[in-house]
Amino acid sequence: MAGWIALIAALIGAVAGTLSTYLTLRPRLTLELEYTYDRTLRDKRIDSYQRLFHVTRHFPRYYLDDGRPDGSDLHRYREELHDWYFNPDAGGMFLTAPAKQAFFELQNHIAGLIFIDGRLRDDRSAPISPEACDELVALAHGLRGQLVADIGSANTPRIYGAHPWPALEPPRTVLGPR
Repeated sequence: MAGWIALIAALIGAVAGTLSTYLTLRPRLTLELEYTYDRTLRDKRIDSYQRLFHVTRHFPRYYLDDGRPDGSDLHRYREELHDWYFNPDAGGMFLTAPAKQAFFELQNHIAGLIFIDGRLRDDRSAPISPEACDELVALAHGLRGQLVADIGSANTPRIYGAHPWPALEPPRTVLGPR
């Protein structure tokens, strides 16, 4: 009889140990897998976003009157954005939903400036209007801001150190009256 009690106690102990191991180990392994996936995705997103950030160099904080892009420039910029989105590294695949929204708003605005009824405008050599430039700058600024927010590079450092400063406004002497 004592042998049966010891056997039943051992079985109950084994089942309880297995169950407690399963209940504690499973969430930890799930968390580790999610962490690894998120970290890998973030690393790929950073690489991809750096390339897109570079493409947005065509849309500075402001355009000088003699430096405004024309239709040919915008067509080239649109192609560069398109190439980034569908490049072999699949840059567009890593955009978050808000970044994708900002990206396509910029692409759609450019397309609205250079196409009429699905065809390129004939007057591609004329600079675009200051208002259209302002809209381009605002859309590109929004896209860059979203890219930075997605990867968290503008967040306050978690380790004590120097804090980032906000971007300065462009000098009024450069922009002139608006």
